[in-house]
Amino acid sequence: MARLCGPRRAESRLRAARDAYQRADYLFYNVNYARNLSLRDPFKPERGRASVLEIAQRSLVNLAHMPRSLGEALTATARSWERIKDIPVVGRVIPWRVVLYLPIVIGLVALVGVASLLTLETRLIGLYIVLTAAAICLTPWPWREQWRDTGRR
Repeated sequence: MARLCGPRRAESRLRAARDAYQRADYLFYNVNYARNLSLRDPFKPERGRASVLEIAQRSLVNLAHMPRSLGEALTATARSWERIKDIPVVGRVIPWRVVLYLPIVIGLVALVGVASLLTLETRLIGLYIVLTAAAICLTPWPWREQWRDTGRR
């Protein structure tokens, strides 16, 4: 009888350790979204949890980059836009620095379109897009550090 109880206890201890491991903060695919969003960096959980102020700051930084990211998602990447300066005809007609702002303009036009969806009878579609954008802004993106570098150039 003792032999039957021994392995079961060990098995329950192993299960508890395995469950704790599977629910650890660093296993972002096995943890709920709220827990991921509460971390400063979900890929480096040792940095700890973010405060409400840090989450608000992260959301505002992500929101500031939303028009450019949206414009690039609808058209082309930033590298592709930079290659336009190599086309001689475009370089003579439009200064290439102006071309770099086109994704932002296109993203702002798309956001105006979303705002118009909110005012029309298609409010549900507009609300869906706004809530998706809010979730994107709350997310701690690992490449957010590069945005700090681009502002200095």
